[in-house]
Amino acid sequence: MTWVIVFVVLGVLALVAIGACALPVWREGKALIKQLGTAAKTLGDAAEPLTGALDQMGAAQGTTGRHSSVRR
Repeated sequence: MTWVIVFVVLGVLALVAIGACALPVWREGKALIKQLGTAAKTLGDAAEPLTGALDQMGAAQGTTGRHSSVRR
């Protein structure tokens, strides 16, 4: 009976240790996902004027479609 109590206590301590290690990792992962979403939105907002400028430049050169200035 003593061994059963010892193994139950060890199991509970192991679960507590895993939880103590996993909780900060979970929180940092959530923060990272949120930061990546913000960065993606910022990059998208910055790309819109560049896309418009490239379209205007292509229209001024009389070309249609993007990346038409690449010589083949």
